[in-house]
Amino acid sequence: MGQIIDGKAVSAKVKEEIRLETEKLKEQGIEIGLAVVIVGDDPASQVYVRNKEKACETVGFNSFKYALPAETTEEELLDLVKKLNDDDRVDGILVQLPLPKHLDDKVIINNIRPDKDVDAFHPVNVGKIMIGDYSFLPCTPAGVMELIKSTGTDIAGKECVVVGRSNIVGKPQAMLLLHNNGTVTICHSKTKDLKEVCQRADILVAAVGRPKMITAEYIKEGAVVIDVGMDRDENGKLCGDVDFEAVKDMIEQIMFRLGASKYEIHLTYEVKTTNYSDDFEETHHSVRSVFTYKGLFFRVDEVLFRQKPFIVIECGDLDELMNNIMEDAEPFPYDLSYEELCDEVKYSLGIEPYPQE
Repeated sequence: MGQIIDGKAVSAKVKEEIRLETEKLKEQGIEIGLAVVIVGDDPASQVYVRNKEKACETVGFNSFKYALPAETTEEELLDLVKKLNDDDRVDGILVQLPLPKHLDDKVIINNIRPDKDVDAFHPVNVGKIMIGDYSFLPCTPAGVMELIKSTGTDIAGKECVVVGRSNIVGKPQAMLLLHNNGTVTICHSKTKDLKEVCQRADILVAAVGRPKMITAEYIKEGAVVIDVGMDRDENGKLCGDVDFEAVKDMIEQIMFRLGASKYEIHLTYEVKTTNYSDDFEETHHSVRSVFTYKGLFFRVDEVLFRQKPFIVIECGDLDELMNNIMEDAEPFPYDLSYEELCDEVKYSLGIEPYPQE
């Protein structure tokens, strides 16, 4: 049986290493600061930014958050980027994507100083990754390398296959494997006999975003497989790397642990679609378990924003439950750690207040 990589343990180890390094810098009078800019109210962005703030606190970084309204102009955003470029307290700048449609993310990214571009999206940093002389790396490829490292696998000389050629994941991933002396093949939509190519892989990174594209017959025994794709399931629903039902079950277990109890009723609702604020929202209702906590009723559901999947915990009294007019708490994405899921459930149940903006 294959071994599942413990991503949570890998993450904790990396954070602890950074914390210790940060402490040493502080002893020398050096403070590290990360500026995070968020424009608009995209629910995923809000959660990701909140998690970045928590990560900064964990490792000892100073965190500077700039929350701008959705109607912010490109000139206003560029003015802020320039100020952060010139701010000595700020060592890294991260502009949370996606930006509202009227803003050109390439223009914004290209105006961030390369030595403060922690996402490594600036053309200068992309070029540095190409030649192996980089200071920053895109987070997903960097995370994949840490996961591979955690298995004890020596990349040198290994057959490495990357399925997907995006600028954010596929291409930089291939370069990092190459810099570690892997023999790298990049596969894409025009690749012939993908199965045969994948079967050669000692290390396989799937980043193509097609559901169940890579099956067991694509993978040779003993291969290291990392899946970073965003997928749609057989019903056409976006599900990310983790199936909704699996996440729902985990959230329901957390609710039990926090004191919620199951209400003996199962309700079935039809799919509904709504358009608002130029974003397409689609809520998929099926049979859902109902829970009670402190006199209110809760149900775990799924929502799509800008074609990305989120979890939402709906809340209401009995009349609202029966008439399907329950109020949604703040949506949160699938790809959270167990601790982060616990935090979101506590916020949704009202056990803890949402962090102040």
